[in-house]
Amino acid sequence: MNFDPDTLRAFLPRVERLVESGFGPVESDQVMSLVKTLDLGAEAQREFQIVYGGQSVVLRIQVVMDDIEAPDVSFFTSQQLAEAIGDEMVSFGDELGI
Repeated sequence: MNFDPDTLRAFLPRVERLVESGFGPVESDQVMSLVKTLDLGAEAQREFQIVYGGQSVVLRIQVVMDDIEAPDVSFFTSQQLAEAIGDEMVSFGDELGI
């Protein structure tokens, strides 16, 4: 999904609430810092070891700065968590009218 920095900042707490541990405000700040440091055309990712559904899994967040105002942000993880994040993206987009 394309996120401008403000909407990404607003979305990340929804991801925080989905996981049991390993991704909270500190990790969200790391993602936001990553977004701020990327030049146009660059891409980077951060991996977080989290607990979801009682299981230890990796949450990888990839940022592709294809648009300086609204980079693409992708979330890679277990199928169940990826689906839950996808559902949150749909709800979030509906709430914002995008």
